[in-house]
Amino acid sequence: MLEEGTETVDFDSSKLVLDKATIDGADAALTVADPHAVLGQKVSVTIPADKRAKGSIFKVFIAYECDEQASAIQWLDKDATKGGNHPYVFTQCQAIHARSLLPCQDAPGNKTTYTATVTAPEWCTVLMSALAVEGGGALPKGTFKFNQPVPTSAYLIALAGGNLTGRDISERVRIWAEPEQIEAAAFEFDDTEAFLKIAEDLTCPYAWGRYDVLCLPPSFPYGGMENPCLTFATPTLLAGDKSLADVIAHEISHSWTGNLVTNATWEHFWLNEGWTVWLERKITSRFKGHNDHRLLSAEMGWKHLKDDVALLSCNCENGDFTKLVWPLTDQDPDDAFSGVPYEKGFCTLNYLEDLIGTAKFEAFAKEYVVAFKFKALTTGEFKDFFEAYLQRELGEAAPTIDWETLFFSPGLPVGDYAPDFSNALSTQARALAKVWIDFATAKQAGSCDTDISTWSSQMTCVFLEAMLDHAEVEGQCFPEDVLKALDGTYKLSSSGNAEIKFRWQKLCLASDVAWVLPQVWDFVRSQGRMKFVRPLYRALAASSAADEARQVFMDCAMSYHPIARKMLAADLKIDFFK
Repeated sequence: MLEEGTETVDFDSSKLVLDKATIDGADAALTVADPHAVLGQKVSVTIPADKRAKGSIFKVFIAYECDEQASAIQWLDKDATKGGNHPYVFTQCQAIHARSLLPCQDAPGNKTTYTATVTAPEWCTVLMSALAVEGGGALPKGTFKFNQPVPTSAYLIALAGGNLTGRDISERVRIWAEPEQIEAAAFEFDDTEAFLKIAEDLTCPYAWGRYDVLCLPPSFPYGGMENPCLTFATPTLLAGDKSLADVIAHEISHSWTGNLVTNATWEHFWLNEGWTVWLERKITSRFKGHNDHRLLSAEMGWKHLKDDVALLSCNCENGDFTKLVWPLTDQDPDDAFSGVPYEKGFCTLNYLEDLIGTAKFEAFAKEYVVAFKFKALTTGEFKDFFEAYLQRELGEAAPTIDWETLFFSPGLPVGDYAPDFSNALSTQARALAKVWIDFATAKQAGSCDTDISTWSSQMTCVFLEAMLDHAEVEGQCFPEDVLKALDGTYKLSSSGNAEIKFRWQKLCLASDVAWVLPQVWDFVRSQGRMKFVRPLYRALAASSAADEARQVFMDCAMSYHPIARKMLAADLKIDFFK
């Protein structure tokens, strides 16, 4: 509804080809502001004088086309798909890319319901982050209708189209993929319904009707994207043993923390991601029946946080991005993206949980989700709600909290805010790493043939990260014969687990061994998940293979998603877009 004195309706856009606008069917003046380097162009539609009264409701129509280089859309040739028979398209709108897909008010605090009608070739199945409207025989073949009845932020609008098929996991869960990959995806994500039920127990009933998962082609730049009703997932999760399904638990958690309760602006992104990591780890620890799994995941997250803080702190312009609450102005949120809102956000919530006890904090989490569902909030509103909860539950015994330090101090949490995630599983993994490090540095005798076949992939990753710390942090490379012995013992080069493969390749690159390069080239060419390709390219740029790495990027740059392409070019200091 209109506010008093409003003369235009304003939208965000980026490289859209705008044709005309109407209001309630009558032509309306359409103006486009000068482009901003990051934010695109403001589109304004003039409201007729007779419709400017406070509370007026009217329908705005804008005819437009997307630019072929729209940052939200990736068009894939058939050769880039698993089946190789049909092309494919998918969108990725987070953080501010929805404006390249449609004129919209592209801020997370603005939520709206929506409907859509999509036409496509007859062979193509179209999916959206909404509920399919069954049309029976009324819909022409190749026409798909959707309805999203829950108010949703623009960055959560998503569309995918390709040669797709589905497998039902439960009444509300279906797994989608290309036919050639559907069995593997259905097996890998078979626990989705169980995760949903645990999440409901921790929060409130699921609000979105369906929870489907689409396993995308390998160029998808993230592990997952929490589009309502339709989570997008990378095929790098298909390890064959469900060992990487925690990512699905993370995206499920977003159904409450992020999608239902949303950060008002990107400065408060930790309210989405910190809460979601907290809920994800609660889900997986309950599912696995052991708190050490939560602590192990948290310890890995702490390592990720340390690495990202170190990387961001090297650049004085990005040092502010190590704060929990970002000082964004007109910058691109993608440039601030790191593990900070995820893991520093989790550490903040973990600190508050330790402060008042798990039972009270889990009760608070339920109240928080119910109080703010369908809404968007700021960090200040979170603080006020938590303090009100403390006063009600603890009264004068409520602890004093230094919010300024928690929210605005750069770098890692220190002192009372530094977490302790020690656990038996990581202790075992680090002990084995020490045996190998001692063997490598002093040729010290010791058993290096410990069987790790029963370990979780997370334990193996902790083992490799301990080795990597020795090589990167302490600056002590591993001799080539030690790395070959390590590979011969644990078959790391042939691992089908992307997380293990990634860490193994980083360890070899840290020691600048040439024989790992064919494995690395194959990995960075075969998928575009930024969690893997960005650190690998950075490691390559610091190695003797730097020139070859830049050439490999140039050769396959157009196969990467536009977001990944932009970030990789910046990492490699290549002016790809000149």
